[in-house]
Amino acid sequence: MEKQDIALLVNEVNSFTPCSINRDYEKLSDLITRIINFSLHFTKVQQKKIIAAIRMSAELHRGQYRLDKTTPYIIHPLETAVFGIEIGRATYRKLIVAALHDVVEDENNGRNRTIIRKQIRKAFGYACSEEVAIITKHRHPAREARFYINLRETKNLIHRAEAIEVKFWDRIKNAETFDVFPKEKRRLKIEETMREFPILASELTKTLTILEKKGKLSKKADKFVAVKLLDYLSKAMAPHL
Repeated sequence: MEKQDIALLVNEVNSFTPCSINRDYEKLSDLITRIINFSLHFTKVQQKKIIAAIRMSAELHRGQYRLDKTTPYIIHPLETAVFGIEIGRATYRKLIVAALHDVVEDENNGRNRTIIRKQIRKAFGYACSEEVAIITKHRHPAREARFYINLRETKNLIHRAEAIEVKFWDRIKNAETFDVFPKEKRRLKIEETMREFPILASELTKTLTILEKKGKLSKKADKFVAVKLLDYLSKAMAPHL
């Protein structure tokens, strides 16, 4: 993808939820550029799918801003994907899932969850749609309360491992901006993070170990990545404790 094509993609993404300050536009441009450049490691078809995921995320987050009222929400999923690249854990599927990880939960533009899930499955396949579904919280309080239990108990081990890892990326990037949350919501987020993510880390290590024993883990894979993810999360949380 040439520079001018990346610039056109940035403008297209920005058109869904315009950046109100230059700093955010520059960040948006940088994030998209880094994802596109990294995608050169993949096949041409996969590169096009990653671009499609960026477009879909931008469209489904149309008009959404972070709690600071100025930062386009699309920056968060893109930051989540880039974080995976920065720590050397990004794969084609995890980048797709990171880019789309909030679109079902947020139910934008009047489209319900079922329709959005079908869109994701049609565009990116069963595995991507399944992992996005796994890390989507339910609207009903009782079912939402089981979110982390369901995440840890996902039957497909590969989907479970990848979904947990992307959830870590998501929470690490969220933790960096906990200060924008109202005081009570910030307290609850901190408590939830400290309670649930050490358990998720343990489950991730256990799951990767099982996959290794079954010969389904790449030789380059780090089955102890959970320890590193917890360390990244601790550093992101430190200013808020």
